[in-house]
Amino acid sequence: IPSLRLRGDYLAIVTFGFGEIIRLTASTRFFSPLTNGALGFSGVPIQFGKSVWWTFAFLGITIYVISKLKYSSFGRAMEGIREDEIASEAMGVNLAYHKVLGFVISSFFAGIAGGLWVSWLDGARLDSFLFTLTFFFLVALSVGGTGSITGVLLGTALVVFVRQYGDPLEQSYLITTWALAFGVILLLTALAIYIFRTLRRSRPKIIPAFYFFLGAGVLTIILALLAPSLGIMQGEFRGFGMRAIFLSILLIIIMVFRPDGMVGRAEFNWAWVFGERLDQPTEEERKQDAWLSNPELNRPGGAANTSEVEED
Repeated sequence: IPSLRLRGDYLAIVTFGFGEIIRLTASTRFFSPLTNGALGFSGVPIQFGKSVWWTFAFLGITIYVISKLKYSSFGRAMEGIREDEIASEAMGVNLAYHKVLGFVISSFFAGIAGGLWVSWLDGARLDSFLFTLTFFFLVALSVGGTGSITGVLLGTALVVFVRQYGDPLEQSYLITTWALAFGVILLLTALAIYIFRTLRRSRPKIIPAFYFFLGAGVLTIILALLAPSLGIMQGEFRGFGMRAIFLSILLIIIMVFRPDGMVGRAEFNWAWVFGERLDQPTEEERKQDAWLSNPELNRPGGAANTSEVEED
């Protein structure tokens, strides 16, 4: 309860600290008879069978419930608290009540996730919940978008994919091979930017970040291909911990070029694909562009000729 007086990052740090306190307390000698210490517990009886479809079923239910909460009065109040606690309190929002209720709802869904996880592994160990696990949660939230359910799903899918299938990243390869792979990643990043802005019908479609990643990727690949003849990048390199490094670099890129995450606060909508094209300027935008590009109209007293531009 006293931690509710904290705000922003300070509240997050305190919650992380309490998580570590609970984990370490559960492994002490006093609680070992109940928790079995660091060994955890195993042999959990499975009443309804072990199936991954239970996870997808609860995922669908969770998305539905959270989406309803997001667009409810409670969700609006929580968004206001996230943006500006002082303004929310001035508007009559009970900060302590909404924060406590937010923790309760989060704990409820975390408990469901823990139950599914234990039922799949037939047990749990305390060393499976180290503080480093929080890093992957933060990457999933930050990369996808903290204000979007769609963004959280995309970020989580990316982090899980890298952790589960990223074993080749931690093998030993030639340095030139690493350089080629890095160049390909830069090119794929440029392609992802282009596809994303195309699906969103964003205007303009091409932004400076696209040219940056495209140019850096091409230069890296050319340098890697010429390395043997130039006598550089010789030897091998073992990518120990490369999965975490890859996610860290991805997090830095997202924070620099898109602080709100891949999708920001937007939610998936079929209008992204079939909606009106935003890269085509509207009639009002055409008039504004004509006004800005006409030096006669930009001069003092030149506004009288606006009707001529509109007639054109």
